[in-house]
Amino acid sequence: IRECLDTGKPFTKYELHSVGEALVRFLESLQDPVFPASLCESYKEKEMEITQWCKFALMRLPLSHYNTFIYIISFLREVLKYQSKNKLTAETLAYQFSSALMQTSVKDTSNLAHFKPFQILRHFLSSDLFL
Repeated sequence: IRECLDTGKPFTKYELHSVGEALVRFLESLQDPVFPASLCESYKEKEMEITQWCKFALMRLPLSHYNTFIYIISFLREVLKYQSKNKLTAETLAYQFSSALMQTSVKDTSNLAHFKPFQILRHFLSSDLFL
């Protein structure tokens, strides 16, 4: 897949999960994360409701990062429309893509609900406010 992307060769038949993995690896390899982890750290659950904070955070992204982030969220929401077939959930996608989009690593997968990048991305994927 990477060779096709790098050289412009035509794609042959690839598994959906392989294409998703290539996208995750590409996002992880970017010099700057699409959604900076430092921005995630500014989210304080007790000080601001998550929807308000997400709107605030989007306005802090550079335009190219904003456009990329919205495009990827839109794509992942499209993937979720077929979850009965692909068995993917907002939680699974938030886990996979939060580390890639925010270039952070999850140290304790048993405590994902308290991992800010995961919480934030899951909210973007499941909230109707960001369509």
